[in-house]
Amino acid sequence: MEPGQCRPESQTDARRQGRLYRKLVVEQGATDRRLTTKLQLQAGPSRQRPFCRSPLAEQGATNRRLPVPAGGIEQPRKKDLSKEGPAGAQRPAPATGRSEAEFYQLIGEASEGTLARFVDNKLNVLFWYRPECDPRLVFGAQLELARLVEALQPLFQQLEPALRDDICAALLNDTARPVALSHPGFQATWKRPFVATEIGEALPHWEVAVYLLDPAKLTRSAHTLKLTLGLLIAVLVTAIGIGSWLIVADLNRQLTLARQKTDFVSNVSHELKTPLTSIRMFSELLAEGRVTDGAKQRAYFSIITAETARLTRLINNVLDFARIERGEKKYNFETCDVTAVARETAETYRPHLEANGFRFDCELPDSALSVNGDRDALAQVVVNLLSNAEKYSDSHK
Repeated sequence: MEPGQCRPESQTDARRQGRLYRKLVVEQGATDRRLTTKLQLQAGPSRQRPFCRSPLAEQGATNRRLPVPAGGIEQPRKKDLSKEGPAGAQRPAPATGRSEAEFYQLIGEASEGTLARFVDNKLNVLFWYRPECDPRLVFGAQLELARLVEALQPLFQQLEPALRDDICAALLNDTARPVALSHPGFQATWKRPFVATEIGEALPHWEVAVYLLDPAKLTRSAHTLKLTLGLLIAVLVTAIGIGSWLIVADLNRQLTLARQKTDFVSNVSHELKTPLTSIRMFSELLAEGRVTDGAKQRAYFSIITAETARLTRLINNVLDFARIERGEKKYNFETCDVTAVARETAETYRPHLEANGFRFDCELPDSALSVNGDRDALAQVVVNLLSNAEKYSDSHK
């Protein structure tokens, strides 16, 4: 047996293998612009198997076919037309050679593939296979689109439950008509899907499309989203405006506070400098012995004592202010007589006022006025009032 040949089992098997040769059918339409090649399988799909040449098959098929030209596929037996029709009738030019060339140009050197062509505005899909033992032969089968649609219909109906309430999946043929639906009976403008994609070269112009069950729902969602975004933008703009106002207000407050602190330091420096100057001046006079009069010496000592008390009060004010700013100020609340506190503080502050040319009169009731408070804090309040009166008095003293 020669290489590349199969062992035939019987004469019947050889003849069955011979019938598996494919014939090229050329369908010629109204014009010559399109030639469609169609391969038809003589035996059923259950009898298809890779073809191998055998002597018995060659012998059984010799009288039924012409020799296969090199590089082509089997040609059908030519029919003598000279005996048919009126005398002188012209015989049509055979298109087998051109069809074979087109077919082999389409399939190239591939061993299998798919061809899709339109014949009489109808899609025909052919699956072909070339056996390795004889590349000159090609087996093929035509796809029945109705069976394909019948097989795909269950797949479309297996749509995810989460999506079934919103969309309908559809298989559209080459005329943009639905042939399979996930929701049977659904109607829509089929040429205007929500989204669509072509299947591929095997089924040209066939698409898988998605349609919205409620097209207005998308509009409502977009409107709701628009309102939500508008509200968020409005809130954001409002927040930016309020934040800017708060920042400016806080900046102004900080500037005011800084200015107040500067004024406070300046005032404290001036207030501290005044009693220190008086204390230094009278101390130098007494120390150098320039004042020999006993009355003047006592007066100078009184001034020094008063300025020292004033300096002490100023320092206490600064310390109290610092404690209040830090939140560390503590008060010792107890029952005390406000009248007695005011009288003692006024008498203590009297020499200082009289030394500066003021006439000081203190009128307080004789009866006691008991309150629950901090004695030192109340005395400081009286001192601050007297100090402000001294500071902001004009020529009237």
